[in-house]
Amino acid sequence: MAKISSKLLIIGFIASILLLPSLVLPAEAQTAPKGPYVDKIIYFQLPSDEEAIAKIQTGEAHMRWWGLRTLEAVKRAQEAGLSILEAPSGAYDILVNPVPFREGFNPFSIPEIREALHYLIDRSFIANEILKGLAVPRWTLHRSFSPDYVRNIVFMKNLETKYAYDFEKAKMMIFEAMGKAGATFEEGKWMYQGKPVVIKFSIRVEDLRKSIGDYISTQLEKVGFTVERMYQRAAVAFSIVYSGDPAEGAWNLYTEGWAYTGISAYEDTDAYFYYVSPGTDAVHTVYKPSPLLVDVATRLNEGKYADLEERAALVRAANELALKDAVRIFLVDQLEPFPYSKSLQPGVSDLYAGPYGMLFGRSMRFVDKVGGEAKIGSRVMFVSAYLAMPGSGGGTDIGFNWLFDGLVFNNIFDPGVWVHPHTGRYMPIRTTFTVQTGGVNVPEDALKWSWEQNKWIPVGKDVTAESKVTFTATLGKWHDGTPVSKEDIMMFIYEILGIATPESPIYDPAAIAPGVQTFTNTFKGIRWLSDNTYEIYLDYTHPDETFIAAQADVFPLMPWQLYALVNALYEDKKAAFSETTAQELGVTQIDLTKGDTLPLLKEYFDKLAPSYVHPAVRDFVKDPSPRWNALKAFSEKYGHYLVMSGPFYIERVDPVAAQVILAAFRDYPYTADKWDYLLKPRVPSISIEAPTEVIPGLQALINVTSRVEGKPYSDLDVQYVLEDPTGVVVDSGSATLKAPGLFAIELTKETTSKLAAGIYRLTVIGVGAEAALAAIKTTPLNVIPQLEFILREVGKEVGGVKEDISKKLESEIMSIEEELTKKIEGVQANLADALKAVASGVDKMATSLADSLKVVASGIDQTNTAVAEVRAALSELRSAVTDLKGTQTTTTQGLESTLASLEDSIDALSNRVLEVSTYALAAIGVAVVAIIIAIITPLIALRARKPA
Repeated sequence: MAKISSKLLIIGFIASILLLPSLVLPAEAQTAPKGPYVDKIIYFQLPSDEEAIAKIQTGEAHMRWWGLRTLEAVKRAQEAGLSILEAPSGAYDILVNPVPFREGFNPFSIPEIREALHYLIDRSFIANEILKGLAVPRWTLHRSFSPDYVRNIVFMKNLETKYAYDFEKAKMMIFEAMGKAGATFEEGKWMYQGKPVVIKFSIRVEDLRKSIGDYISTQLEKVGFTVERMYQRAAVAFSIVYSGDPAEGAWNLYTEGWAYTGISAYEDTDAYFYYVSPGTDAVHTVYKPSPLLVDVATRLNEGKYADLEERAALVRAANELALKDAVRIFLVDQLEPFPYSKSLQPGVSDLYAGPYGMLFGRSMRFVDKVGGEAKIGSRVMFVSAYLAMPGSGGGTDIGFNWLFDGLVFNNIFDPGVWVHPHTGRYMPIRTTFTVQTGGVNVPEDALKWSWEQNKWIPVGKDVTAESKVTFTATLGKWHDGTPVSKEDIMMFIYEILGIATPESPIYDPAAIAPGVQTFTNTFKGIRWLSDNTYEIYLDYTHPDETFIAAQADVFPLMPWQLYALVNALYEDKKAAFSETTAQELGVTQIDLTKGDTLPLLKEYFDKLAPSYVHPAVRDFVKDPSPRWNALKAFSEKYGHYLVMSGPFYIERVDPVAAQVILAAFRDYPYTADKWDYLLKPRVPSISIEAPTEVIPGLQALINVTSRVEGKPYSDLDVQYVLEDPTGVVVDSGSATLKAPGLFAIELTKETTSKLAAGIYRLTVIGVGAEAALAAIKTTPLNVIPQLEFILREVGKEVGGVKEDISKKLESEIMSIEEELTKKIEGVQANLADALKAVASGVDKMATSLADSLKVVASGIDQTNTAVAEVRAALSELRSAVTDLKGTQTTTTQGLESTLASLEDSIDALSNRVLEVSTYALAAIGVAVVAIIIAIITPLIALRARKPA
């Protein structure tokens, strides 16, 4: 059939490298059984993080196939002893309604206002502040670690820079477009025809999308819109957004989310799926994108390109046109942490999807045993119908289209081929294949379906096709015990063509998946070589031949009689394949396991069984009764009609208890260990060794090391992108392998000469040959001005010269000191002799000075005695004069005058004697000091010159 999409399931809730636990083998090796390792999966509703942690801790659950929402919850889970498996399996975006309303004004019908949302929303704020680092910003169709992003990384980086957060630019674009539309801005609010312009925002409340919706609402209010925040749970939101008429005006914006169920090496269907396909949502059943976007997306979807270069041009065009169309505004990719019990060994994890991958459930096991019941939690149950049509399980409105139900689908179906969980290329599941492409002749006896004749007819002569894929199938059995056979394959091709062909009685435009449309447009014929080998001819080609095989895959999902049964319901307009068509017809959507469809199925089963043969298998079925009888027995035993061929079958569906029990199908053709070789992906880890500074005009070398499981790993492609401080890409290229696990990035002097000073961002991307998920590392590069570098280098040279001079001076001084030391030692010896002579002379001087001091002292004493005697004589004479005063007045007056004069002379003499003694003592003191200095000075000089 057209390939069953490995891509995306739209999810009720809503991403780095997958972190896988170490492989733990069972304690006692046991033979792997046919089918899965475990006996049953009990899949039940487990909505809250707190409840999930508690139940896993107590053993009431073993894992939840839904990530924890916050870092706080992750911490609590780890503290409770739980293990965590991380995978970049989710994404958030805003779905924008671009359809003009029948009543009222929809501003988002104006392309410029939709485009302005890119600038209005700060994606980094959402990733870092709301999701607390459990996400990375996203702008483009492709995730920043996806193969298509990496192949076109320079273009993608420039797109991100172009649409980077810029509130003022968003405001300007909105004001200009609203003004042209006739709206007026009054008192801070937009008005249209006298009424406020109200944005009806459907905001999911079950997770952090509520916070995202509130943030975007606030941003819209800042530019003048009135926002009606419609807080809604899944069921209400789905009925309005995905099933309602977008022209009714019930909503403008919706906080949408996606889960990835498989990595893809070439995401050819994405542009068509998100921005063109009417099978994706109700919007695109009405809204018509630009013809150029439709053309580019369709060419990618149908492989209408000559080579990878032309394809790359289409990928770039699709991203640019999609961002401008802005019906979906991607916000972030999530890194989801899945909690699980240490008693459970996780299965094969897809590098994008983790436990959402198809192989996970069928390869998980208990650590200590084979068998047992694995209790697996889900956030919600029974969101979409259980119906396995072409395109089911891939996000299209035709059954199992929501993640929570799609995880059941993963375990009960088998495709012919499926994406390799590490490389993103397709690998055999139930069919091996060989591909011939480049133009082939279609044999005349190959068959095609004729709607006019209502049967298979030969293709005839002179028919060509672009490609031929030869499949050899491991047919096996259906869950009801009947063998899978060629009539089932022929019926499945009929279903693919019928859903997408307007003249078909089972045409349902709302149920057409991108792969279904491509198969219908390109199918040329089928030719049988044996009961399990057949050739499919298509006008489809692809640079990777495994993608041709995937597009040609027609391994059936259900047996032919079950398709005959549901077709009869639809043709009689009793029920419909898609929910959208069911609402249009006023009937129920077909669900093979529960609900209103079960009585209808019983009614029509009784009409058709056991003899009815559908025209698509009339040439291949001889006796239809065994098939009808087996289906009847199965439905009576299990209470439903869903028969498939995967490793589990549905044992019981219980809507009241909100659980599904999946039981191991032990008639499955493969043993449980078939996929064990995929348990440990070989994703390289890389590290960067970069210079601390880059100088314009000089070469810069950056080393990149790559390792897998601790060992050097060389089998990978290493690219780099250099962005300037504003985010503009200024250089890019590939690294060169220099040694095992060692790559070198050379920024040439011509490249660095163009760099202005500032902090640049170097992103290194490594993609290994064994795993398509990119290993990405970033590091800052500090580009400094040339002048600063030159001055610093000159400073280094001057410093070097100074150091040389200093060293030379130090050497010379040391030499001189050594020479002086020798001379001083000689002088010291001579001075020692001289000091002895000086000491002898000093002794003599001291003796002579002592004698002199005695003489001076004696003279001073004698003088003082004489002065005292004179003073005494004068005193007696004054007494006598006093006695004469009475009689000899004139005489006594003369004597008194004479005595006074003598007394003055005596006082002067006494003072002179005192001065002389003082001067004498001072002179003696100076002489003593001179002698001491004469002795000490040579000693001080000798001490100063003594080497240390």
